[in-house]
Amino acid sequence: MPTCDACGEELSTTSALTCSKCGQDYCRSHYHDHDCSPADDDDPDESDTSTSDGDRQSPREIAVVLGYALGIVLGLGGLRYFLDHFELIFYGSRGVDALQALVSLGIAASFFSFATFVLVGSYILSRG
Repeated sequence: MPTCDACGEELSTTSALTCSKCGQDYCRSHYHDHDCSPADDDDPDESDTSTSDGDRQSPREIAVVLGYALGIVLGLGGLRYFLDHFELIFYGSRGVDALQALVSLGIAASFFSFATFVLVGSYILSRG
């Protein structure tokens, strides 16, 4: 486990900030004012993916959240399409042929299938 080279505080691997000029690890409070050289061009906050409490999120965590969001949107899209075409699919209203009803059912099923695929993939990614 890395430690801050200025104060000796133990840091998690995600909270340690390594200076690209001197290669030493620092905590957030000592990163900008260590004796190496001005660290303004090494500002970690430019590409920081921190949450409101300061914990950094890994790219894997971000992908999981985006996967869940995409899966929910796809599932809701399929539900919306299904409900909008419910009468067409089950009653064949206004003389619509069976082929059009099957196509509508297939489109709704495709939304649900893809949503399931994305949600299961996100779940597996979050567990491993």
